[in-house]
Amino acid sequence: MSEEIKFTDEEMNKITDFQKGYSSIQGEFGQNNIARLSLEDRLNDLMKKEEETRKKFFDLQEKEKKFLEETTKKYGEGNLNPETGVFTPNK
Repeated sequence: MSEEIKFTDEEMNKITDFQKGYSSIQGEFGQNNIARLSLEDRLNDLMKKEEETRKKFFDLQEKEKKFLEETTKKYGEGNLNPETGVFTPNK
């Protein structure tokens, strides 16, 4: 059987420092992943809100288009002064 060899205190301290370093790095990886998950969740919420806003925008455009079609049918082609509400038909 081989003779046992005992590591020096300095060598054992280095091994302990490596273990602590790896443990610290693992903790940092965990914190980074949690932060990334949180950011991804916030990004998903933002993208959902953006899609809802986009839908509102296109719905509003469609309502405006229908309104313009109705008023053009009713009054004909012309110009509206939005400040006074006065419509001037084209000649």
